[in-house]
Amino acid sequence: MTENEPRRTTLANIAGRLGVSTATVSKVVNGRDDVAADTRERVLDALRDAGYRSPGQRRLADQSGPMIDIVFDALNSAYSTTLLTGVLDEAAATGIDAVVSVIGSGRTAATDLLRRSQRMVERGRSGLIVITSAYSASLLRPFGERGLPVVVVDRMNPPPAGGW
Repeated sequence: MTENEPRRTTLANIAGRLGVSTATVSKVVNGRDDVAADTRERVLDALRDAGYRSPGQRRLADQSGPMIDIVFDALNSAYSTTLLTGVLDEAAATGIDAVVSVIGSGRTAATDLLRRSQRMVERGRSGLIVITSAYSASLLRPFGERGLPVVVVDRMNPPPAGGW
């Protein structure tokens, strides 16, 4: 590290490197949707390359082990409860904590998923398992952009074998 290099990654450092405002980088970090897609992608790439973690992420990483989110349309069938039991059993056996969410039968707006993906990053989640037909590839993209692995289990509309 030279004298001119910053000691830690800050939003201002990322902004200066990319030639955008600190406010723009902050908007991306906070999951706001009022940033152009190509700019958002550049900022997310730079944050990932720099290993940036928000203060909340750093605090959570120090306090807890791996945690995943599991999302269902509903938990009202033998199929969904069997899947949930299997995922929870495996998570417990490997020391992973899990949070279970039920989204209901309606579709979630892209901005809601953008916020959810940011909250997952801020809370230090390790990944997402989606057991639903409600999320398309475009709706799941914010999770991947933030470096969160996503596993989709969808018996009605299976994702492509090679991923999205």
